[in-house]
Amino acid sequence: MHKHTTMTTGRASLCALGEYLRRHCFFAPMREQVQVPQKTVRHRPIDKLLDGLLGILCGAKTISQSNGTIRLDPAVQRACGRTGCAEQSTMARTLQACTAETVAQLDRISWYYLKRYGQTPHHRYAERLLWVDVDVTPLPIGAHAEGSERPWMGRNRSKTGRKILRWTASDYREMLHETLLRGKASAVPALKAALGALETHVRWTRERRQCLVLRLDGGFGTTEVLNWLLSRDYQVVAKISHSGRVRKLRQAIGPWQPTSSPGREVAAVLKPHRFCRTTQQWVMRTPREKGGYQ
Repeated sequence: MHKHTTMTTGRASLCALGEYLRRHCFFAPMREQVQVPQKTVRHRPIDKLLDGLLGILCGAKTISQSNGTIRLDPAVQRACGRTGCAEQSTMARTLQACTAETVAQLDRISWYYLKRYGQTPHHRYAERLLWVDVDVTPLPIGAHAEGSERPWMGRNRSKTGRKILRWTASDYREMLHETLLRGKASAVPALKAALGALETHVRWTRERRQCLVLRLDGGFGTTEVLNWLLSRDYQVVAKISHSGRVRKLRQAIGPWQPTSSPGREVAAVLKPHRFCRTTQQWVMRTPREKGGYQ
């Protein structure tokens, strides 16, 4: 930025971040290794992808909203090393021009950034456990979008959409992996594929897996999935998804004990379900508004 240039912005903190990343050449690997098969007219394809990223950082929820965020904020553009910003329609055409090879290149760059700047790959497993949350989140979207179906959408029960499998290191609030799925697609194959990629890139060896706790979404609480994870030496916190099995386990439980949540109680299962490894199992109950427990 020129010495006497003065600009007004409501995103000063983002300008400071952009200046820091620019000085450390943070996006240099992305500019060098990601190729989009599209000709350059005014802006290079990779610059238009970065403009879309800056639009997201400025609060845009869609590409079309970039015209009202990053495109109107030259201070953020200059701080991030840009002297202008592409129009939203040209950003959309660049995204449409991306091929499977482009996506693979972006995937490799994402793993590089995680290993280079992330805290999870440098976690000290000998000192404390690493907790990783594995959740399936519904993504409501229009019925004509690719992969959009009418599955379970949480509170948006009348909506169509897709879903995303997300891995998060809760200690560092760091996102490790995401997989976009069709609305009715099973998440179990994606779970196994994502775990294989994490074991390879983050080096979750068999020794480290013993110090790693996977906190699973309720849909993964089947015997097949839990046995597969336990056989790989992971520690697992999960909810058994088979209602009939839960009713059977409740027939032999210990005394109820209070938890940190007001009104919620927990009791140890005296005759737990058998898995490939010895496990500890509990039954939890929560008071209802109209009386009784669930």
